[in-house]
Amino acid sequence: MRYLFYLAHPAHFHLFKYTISGLKARGHEIKITIKSKDVLPKLLEESGLDFTNIASVDRKDSRIGILQGFLSRNYNHFKLARKFKPDMYISTSAEFAPIARLMGIKSVAVFEDDLQIFPLYSKILVPFLNHQLCPEACSAAQWDNHPKTIKYKANQELAYLRPGRFTPDRSKVSGIFEEGKLNFFIRFAKFSSDIPEKEAAFW
Repeated sequence: MRYLFYLAHPAHFHLFKYTISGLKARGHEIKITIKSKDVLPKLLEESGLDFTNIASVDRKDSRIGILQGFLSRNYNHFKLARKFKPDMYISTSAEFAPIARLMGIKSVAVFEDDLQIFPLYSKILVPFLNHQLCPEACSAAQWDNHPKTIKYKANQELAYLRPGRFTPDRSKVSGIFEEGKLNFFIRFAKFSSDIPEKEAAFW
């Protein structure tokens, strides 16, 4: 089979890297597309995985910029899919699902956010998906208890952090963490723009 993976964030590389390597080991053909986001291109280059960057230019945080980015990515996906002819599209986003449905490509989205926060996405794009996977702790909004929604008793991070796949290397944090004391990371991320939240969530 042929699989098209779309990665839009460095975390998606870690989420799918073992799935991709497992499928390749079984003889399946893999095509990876990305949009430039932080260290994502570097992670793929260091892993030796081939990829196509379908959004190398940063979009503007405006309604027009967001729409242009969305349309551009879909057009680039369409051109690539027409040549590669994938059997399945896999991503954390359903943005290509409508075109995939028209092209006869099955689509699967993997998420761990409550879909109640993204009503436009849930109403407009999710109907075109064949399936979506999420942890049991997440809400799939109107798609809860729907045949297209598959829930599992875990979280995405276990795809690459579970024992057997990840071994902590204390030397990597030497000089950062103090032995014998409680240490922790705090991560801050911007979730704001001049776009209303419900509209931004859709794009």
